[in-house]
Amino acid sequence: MISSPLYNNGMQKIKDMTGKSRALYIVISALCLALACWACTSTLRTWVQVASVIIMMASVLMIILLLIPRAGAEKSQDSPYAPQLQQLVLLNHDGQEKLSRIRQLVDTLFGAGSLTAARFSGAAQSALSVLAGNVDQGQRAVAAFGSDSPTKERELVFSGYIRESQSVLDQLDRLLLLLVQYDQSQDHDAESVTAQLEEITSTIHLYEHN
Repeated sequence: MISSPLYNNGMQKIKDMTGKSRALYIVISALCLALACWACTSTLRTWVQVASVIIMMASVLMIILLLIPRAGAEKSQDSPYAPQLQQLVLLNHDGQEKLSRIRQLVDTLFGAGSLTAARFSGAAQSALSVLAGNVDQGQRAVAAFGSDSPTKERELVFSGYIRESQSVLDQLDRLLLLLVQYDQSQDHDAESVTAQLEEITSTIHLYEHN
């Protein structure tokens, strides 16, 4: 099972698409599929046929990816756990926005190629992995639980995901506050702020291994 941050974020963006955006991409993919089919059957050039087959496969895959998550989303809206799942999605979005702002501050204050920036990059990937992973786990739980009546045990499952995501966001808030204070202070104590930065990022890394 693929579980990389890049894959999780990509799939999450597809799942979060609005109905209009999803329909537009499906139409574009269908047009690409039709054009590739026409090109494949109207030429004898091998490289064109190979390229057309690749485009057809990619178009079919894209259409499938666009259709399946939508069906899952409609089911999740009928689930008694939909509010908890929505909370996980919102926490994920909030985390992505905070990480984007923090990354800009780190690059500005310490330099994009600095060791501090490299350390933060690792913590950022861990945070994204945890937040997106909890959304994915929540969606799996909704699919598994279906429309069954809520139970205490199942609510605890979602509470655990939400608590972990919120803890990651709390660490990101600490990190953001630290960087803002460092930026506004007259006496830049780089050694002190780097030590605190390492403490916070180490905490974020811990969530990924729980």
